[in-house]
Amino acid sequence: MARPNITSNADKAKLLRALAFEVHRKRPADEVMNAYLDDQMRSGKHREFRAAQDALNDHGFAAALHTLNLISDDGAVVLKCLIEGGDHRLQSNALTALAEFLEG
Repeated sequence: MARPNITSNADKAKLLRALAFEVHRKRPADEVMNAYLDDQMRSGKHREFRAAQDALNDHGFAAALHTLNLISDDGAVVLKCLIEGGDHRLQSNALTALAEFLEG
């Protein structure tokens, strides 16, 4: 299986900030991630992002981020709790904090 081409911390932070922006606007996190993955697959990166799409469909947003190597195992557990809580501001703040952490 090919790995997604999100290797630099700057690229990871940029994606997390984009996701946080959409979540802050009250779009459900799963919907935002699905749109991102659809865009990536339409641009010919189907093989690289298929595992993340499957993780999103089977286990949700945090699992998809984990599959893309954007968060660790521990981060996936915490983020899953935040997503289940339903507070879009808290979710957005968590994604932004993760982006800031990656930027160093």
